[in-house]
Amino acid sequence: MNNNKIAIIGGGAWGTALGSNLSNQNKNIILWSRNKKVVESININNLNNLYLPDISLSSNLKSTSSIEELRDYKILIFAVPTQYIRNILMLFKKIITKHTIIINCSKGIERETLYFPSEIFKELVPSSSFAILSGPTFASEVARNLPSAITLACDEKLHHLSIAKELPSESLRLYFSDDIVGVEVGGAIKNIIAIAAGIINGASLGRNAHAALLSRGLAEISRFGSALGAKPQTLMGLSGLGDLTLTSNSNQSRNFSLGNAIGQGISSYDYLLDKISITEGIYTTEAAVSLADKMNVDIPIIKAVNYILKGDKTLTETLKEFFARPLKFEND
Repeated sequence: MNNNKIAIIGGGAWGTALGSNLSNQNKNIILWSRNKKVVESININNLNNLYLPDISLSSNLKSTSSIEELRDYKILIFAVPTQYIRNILMLFKKIITKHTIIINCSKGIERETLYFPSEIFKELVPSSSFAILSGPTFASEVARNLPSAITLACDEKLHHLSIAKELPSESLRLYFSDDIVGVEVGGAIKNIIAIAAGIINGASLGRNAHAALLSRGLAEISRFGSALGAKPQTLMGLSGLGDLTLTSNSNQSRNFSLGNAIGQGISSYDYLLDKISITEGIYTTEAAVSLADKMNVDIPIIKAVNYILKGDKTLTETLKEFFARPLKFEND
């Protein structure tokens, strides 16, 4: 059993699930949350009643709201929504040193700066080593220790196998990558395509449309990644195609569920009124459009989702425009 001190930053569904899973092999995993109800629920009942109700967590997992308590922790795993990374990281800067290993699990693009998570960390804590965990993983299944696979991408300061040994799990298998950009692009942009897939499902547009959407959506992810220097094979792996496939086919996905509601005529505002978890794709969509415009990347599906989310166009209007686009070769 590994007993190195590892802290999970963020008491939402994914942070809790990962913490519980890893705690099966490490009794020194602690989960940090600002929400004292989450902390108490985990410490007293081995449950996160707010974000993962009805799933029993590892009895080894402990929780805290104290940042100072984590000062001597070797690895900090950030599992907070992308739009909150900057503010949360500012709270933790006082305990982060050049020896701290940071692993990010967030998938998105910061709206104000158009930064991916790695760029935020490099700006605020440039001396720390950095890695990413990303792939097709629903939190509830990871928490129940069902078989899963995920990509671990590391910067040049880290050795993949050394990090993997710090994260032993009997149900979560790691595959290595050195393409941080590709892993981030796949994780962020697939959320937008998942919203589109949900819209098609909710509007009962059929399986043909769904298949076409995923294929052409993957093409947009690939173009986006290419413009940023991602490796094509990364986007065909777990963090790209794998994550897209999972997220675009199930109501367990918050992004797919949002799209499904929109396809049924429910506004995004009304749908999200009673939701406590963040749907990353909403914020990523507008940022992705802005970034693609700067890079002159063609992303008609992503732009269509942005129009619909903002209420600028209806589904009928976007479909009409989509079919009126000039014909071209598939790989152009």
